[in-house]
Amino acid sequence: MVIMNFIKYIIIIIYLILINCRPAYSSENLSDADLLVHSEFGSFNRVYRSKEFAGNNKTFLTVPMYNAGVEFHYRTINGGTFGAGYVQAKISGGRTYNYDYYEEQPETGISVPYFFIGNDFNVMAFEVGMSYYLTFMELKERYYFQPDGSKEKDKHGRNYFTNSESFVFVNFMIRFLPEKSYHIKIRFGRERFNIVDSLFNAALIYPKKNHTAEIYLSWPTGFSDYLPESNLRVGICYSYKFKPVTIGLSAGYLTSNPRGGGDGNMPIFNKNNFSYGIYAAIFR
Repeated sequence: MVIMNFIKYIIIIIYLILINCRPAYSSENLSDADLLVHSEFGSFNRVYRSKEFAGNNKTFLTVPMYNAGVEFHYRTINGGTFGAGYVQAKISGGRTYNYDYYEEQPETGISVPYFFIGNDFNVMAFEVGMSYYLTFMELKERYYFQPDGSKEKDKHGRNYFTNSESFVFVNFMIRFLPEKSYHIKIRFGRERFNIVDSLFNAALIYPKKNHTAEIYLSWPTGFSDYLPESNLRVGICYSYKFKPVTIGLSAGYLTSNPRGGGDGNMPIFNKNNFSYGIYAAIFR
């Protein structure tokens, strides 16, 4: 936690430097812009110790999860960059029987609108901004009994805002080496990400002519006053450029799921750990 707080303050300091040193943004020096659209389908996994049998028996609760987002990015002739994005995750509701009661996963929605500014120095780039992490969960219908034994609805089902899992955090993207060659990106809540599984990730990217290959690793973070929770996942991506549009496919494999939770451990080899996605970028 001390390290993460230190990183946060360093990012804020660099952010303030960029604000004071960035070039003027105007229509005259606008060099290019791109629109990234991405979507992904996977599973949200919870694992519980079986209440009926002792030992390593587990009760699994797996529900579908869908993630989609868009990011608009400007780059000026002088190297200034700025933009905004929005990502939405939808976790389906579900429940499973565990000996004498049900383990439940409420239907959950997570929205992350964000903005950023930065600078591209060719050999590297740095962008930083603010994100708003908003969580909504399903509240089920509630009934009560009348004196005659009949049931009356007390409250209708609805989605409600959960303040304990909603906050503001700092997003950033750092690129090492020129974008048209081998390069490395470290991203927190930026570009193409899954809110639950790959919020914080590092990627090795290799572009060659119209082809681009990428391998990435995301690692866990825990809920705190500054950071949302995420999982540990590895993934690969491939895209092909059909000027001015790039189309890509992605696949990921979850190796640890503290964000999913439960009181049991998710096995590494599990068919529900896979995720699949598609993305497109339009350049101007």
